[in-house]
Formats: sequence, C-alpha cells, structure tokens
Amino acid sequence: MGLGGCLITGTQELNTDGSPTADLLARCLMAYQQNSGLMPVNGPLVELDWGELWAHYSQLLQHHSSVLILYPGSLGDRISDHLTVADWARDWRVPLILTLPVGRQTIPQAAAYHALAAQAQAKLLGWVLFHLQAQPEPDPSEIQSQIQTLTHTPILGGLSKSALESGSEAELAQWGATLDWERMRW
Repeated sequence: MGLGGCLITGTQELNTDGSPTADLLARCLMAYQQNSGLMPVNGPLVELDWGELWAHYSQLLQHHSSVLILYPGSLGDRISDHLTVADWARDWRVPLILTLPVGRQTIPQAAAYHALAAQAQAKLLGWVLFHLQAQPEPDPSEIQSQIQTLTHTPILGGLSKSALESGSEAELAQWGATLDWERMRW
C-alpha cells in the first residue's frame, strides 16, 4: 500500500446476515498490512463532528504508513443535507475501495455506485466482490467482466463472507494476500 488514506465502504447489502462486508474487508486488510492504522466511522454521519474526525485522521497519518477509514454503510449515505459519503471521499482526497455482494443486483449496483463516485469526482480504486453463499450466484467471471467493461474499474479480488466471518487472524491475512495489491496503490 502507498502512503495516505483509503476509505472502505460498501454498497447496500439487502437481506444479508452477519458482519457488513466493509468491516470484513478492513479486518482482512489490517491482518495483512499490519502497519496500517484503522479509523472506524460509525453512527449517523450527519451528527458527526467532522473537524474532530479530520484531526483524528491526520493524527493517524502521522503514526502509520497508511490509514484505512472504515465506514460500514453505503457510498450513497448522506453526511449532510447535500453531501454523501462519495463527496466525503473527494473532499478528503481519499480513494475508495467498495465492497460489492455477488448476486442478482451486482451489476446494477456497480453501475449506480460507479456513477455516484464519478459524479462526486471521487477516486474509485476498485471493487472487492463478496460471495455470500446464501443464494445461488451468477458466474463470477461473467460478473467481473461485465463490471470492468461497464465501469472501467478493476476487480481487486473476491472474498467469501462466511470464511472471513469465521476466520482466524492468520486466515484473514492469507485472504488479504489474495487481493490485487498493485491496483490498490494510492
């Protein structure tokens, strides 16, 4: 990973149980990249003290080679009356890694969230596909091809949600090693 920060967030995960995929990806990356700092952002975004949050982020950057900002919600969640998480990424100049559950709505979700990132002029590094295994999945290679063709944004890897939820720290690090780190440099 390069120097600086990266915002990890998800897309809407309807009808899924367990941990949000953004949380799981952050755990996986932290296990693999041990020198990274983690800044979880929870609660209603419209109520946050953004000055305090920026100060905390800046402090983490002084002590870590990279900082993963974790927001377990959606790229389209509001942070104010007129701004979304995509605008936050642009304003803070942090690139995005989006988690995307594999299923019937994967391609439309990718198109919508790509359009939102583009509209906000936020840098989208890529997608990490999460296999939910709770439902029959379309062909992963076909989904990857369609997403990359439609959005011109790389797939950084695919992870199994159930494996990560039950994985040890060592297993999480192994999963982290499978991601396309060359494309994740920011």
